[in-house]
Amino acid sequence: MGKATDDPAVLSRATDSGDTLVLKGARFAASGNGVTVGASPCMVTSENSGEIQCTIASSAVGGDHGVQVS
Repeated sequence: MGKATDDPAVLSRATDSGDTLVLKGARFAASGNGVTVGASPCMVTSENSGEIQCTIASSAVGGDHGVQVS
């Protein structure tokens, strides 16, 4: 299993609930990644060791939020 990185590059901007957030990075796990945006989970819909896509929750819309991959 790969090691998650703590500094993914965010390649898309999610402005509405249900938008897809795209993260590019290195050393993500091939599967089983968890993503949070602020304090809200982002539902992972696609993942591999170099990219994760997740669906943004309504509580994470608006303002700037930190993104964490675990």
